[in-house]
Amino acid sequence: MSHSTVSQIQHAGRCLNNFVILFENIYGNHHLVNNFHNLLHISDDCINYQVSLDSFSCFPFENYNYLGQIKKSVRSSRKPLAHLNKRIVEREQHQASQWFVRNNGPNESC
Repeated sequence: MSHSTVSQIQHAGRCLNNFVILFENIYGNHHLVNNFHNLLHISDDCINYQVSLDSFSCFPFENYNYLGQIKKSVRSSRKPLAHLNKRIVEREQHQASQWFVRNNGPNESC
């Protein structure tokens, strides 16, 4: 496990278990959905599959590195979606130009 020790993951599992119990006590079991049940098992799954809790996600956009890239792409608090869109377009254009250079390098027959 890269970022978390087994004892840290077990501690997180106990905390998540307590959270689910407290949630049920406060809001009632009719509000407990499948995701709450999954919280009861996530720490065991991380230990069994030898992954850290911070790398365990169902959604790729929740990945810390990806969110970090998004945050770095936004350079101003004004019009953040426009900034993000511009950075994505710039990255795609850069990748396309790199692909073109790799696949259409100097032609020795010319």
